Amino acid sequence: MEKLTLADVAEALNISSGHLSNTFKKLTGTTLSDYIAQVKIQHAMELIDTHQYLMYEISDKLGFDNPYYFSKVFKKVTGISPREHENRITYPFTDEGS
Repeated sequence: MEKLTLADVAEALNISSGHLSNTFKKLTGTTLSDYIAQVKIQHAMELIDTHQYLMYEISDKLGFDNPYYFSKVFKKVTGISPREHENRITYPFTDEGS
């Protein structure tokens, strides 16, 4: 997956990066980069739930620079690490309010 940047989106829409940034935040309440991260992490959660990929493969599929950065963004968005998410799916009744 290619990296998607504010500049790329602005160029595709033929508007300035500043205008896109301000308009997007005004309309959605979040920044474009935070929105992109949220969408990627939602997709990552779906991929983790399939148990078909290793974490570094998911990181690579979603265009993260490295698995460490993927894990950092995942935790920022969800509040838990990718491994914790995987364990909640695999072992849903351990340590989480069972």
